Amino acid sequence: PPEGLWQLIEAALAPAAARPAPRRLGIWQFWAIGATLAAAAFAGVAYVPRAPAPRMMAVLVTGQSQPAFAAEVMPSGGLHLAAMTSMAGTRPQAPAGRQWELWGQAPGATAPTSLGMIPMHGSAVNIAAPAVPPQKNMLIMISIEPPGGSPTGQPSGPVVFFGRLMPASNT
Repeated sequence: PPEGLWQLIEAALAPAAARPAPRRLGIWQFWAIGATLAAAAFAGVAYVPRAPAPRMMAVLVTGQSQPAFAAEVMPSGGLHLAAMTSMAGTRPQAPAGRQWELWGQAPGATAPTSLGMIPMHGSAVNIAAPAVPPQKNMLIMISIEPPGGSPTGQPSGPVVFFGRLMPASNT
């Protein structure tokens, strides 16, 4: 095409007087942009992912140091108890006409607190979040009690299994 043809075409399509002037932002547009940036910054600060609580576990043993139960703190704060199988292929069983009661004694406490009865019908049971929150070095015990639990609020029968909650290693 001849020289200057493109300029003539552009001039014909949008004469200089008809070309829109560059738009200037009004104050409300600056305010809207600022509010959007502030909201984005707040959302970034408000959403800080929390590190998961460290897993804690205990192995409850007999007086002869034989493992009987594994206890793990669930994310809900409850406890998951799983009966271990012995080398002979047996699992712990409460004596006939008796029940197991789960106890927790926080570090520094002078007496254990009942965490609930253990309705052991299978190999594992979940205990809802107890009144005493599980914590590191908490002593976990299981005693043999009459049906319905200890009448004294403390272990009235023998403590047959015990262990301490400790952080579980990921390695």
